[in-house]
Amino acid sequence: MMRWWKRKEKELKTVWAIHKGHRRVAYLVGTAHFFPYSFRDSFRQLIGEASAALFEGPLDGQSLQAIRSSGIAGKPAESVLDKLDRQTRTKISDKLFPGCRRRTLEDAIRFSVPGVADPLHETIAGMKPWLSFFTLWSAYLERCGWHHSVDLEAYRTAREMNREVVAMESVEEQVAVLEGLSVERIVGFLQRVDQWDTYRKNYVRHYLAADMGKIRASATGFPSRHRSVIDQRDETFFQRMRPYLDAEIAVVCVGAPHVPGICGLLQMDGFRIEGPALPALQAPSP
Repeated sequence: MMRWWKRKEKELKTVWAIHKGHRRVAYLVGTAHFFPYSFRDSFRQLIGEASAALFEGPLDGQSLQAIRSSGIAGKPAESVLDKLDRQTRTKISDKLFPGCRRRTLEDAIRFSVPGVADPLHETIAGMKPWLSFFTLWSAYLERCGWHHSVDLEAYRTAREMNREVVAMESVEEQVAVLEGLSVERIVGFLQRVDQWDTYRKNYVRHYLAADMGKIRASATGFPSRHRSVIDQRDETFFQRMRPYLDAEIAVVCVGAPHVPGICGLLQMDGFRIEGPALPALQAPSP
């Protein structure tokens, strides 16, 4: 069992040291919400040097449940699956369900068999588009062995080590971001189900190598890769992490796509950044 755990442990390379003059004041960590590997040893080392750990939003169970609950429609709503053709829905079911359940789904779709449940629709019944997407995507990743969350692992490590934990956004602010995700982009990503395996494998390779240029480029078309989610929040995160850079060392954990923008703002404010190469900032997809 121990050998299995060690095989799943990797060194975290998406880390940038932030310096003010000759003093290191923080580490900026680019995280991933879902991932197939653990970085526990790396986080114990980083957080061991810090007095506080900052995250995009609250990661306690109650807050995460509140965010999820906000994704349940208060009244019957059209499912994003209704915007997909039959072939695409069948391909998505192939990714999510074992053969026996997939057969049931195919029967329900193709033959409209009375009383036959559609497991794909059941999975996201009553959900708003954004929660539908993340539910389907996370289920797919879990079936591919992605049982870890980089930001959650950092959060739990900080709690275990009794460090101050700070959320830079409230539950309400995070929900507002999710509510703003484009249904068109969600449907477009679901329609590209044939590309999911390639996207997943490329992301793992780029993230482990801390290749921010390729991470940024490969995110084009992903539903949450949008100006309102990335660029407009970089300024918010920068402003809210800024007071912690004048105290003892902090570890700031944000989604990897936020790192280039935040580093740019830090440099403009006189901080020196040390770490993996960063791409030149480009305008995100509209």
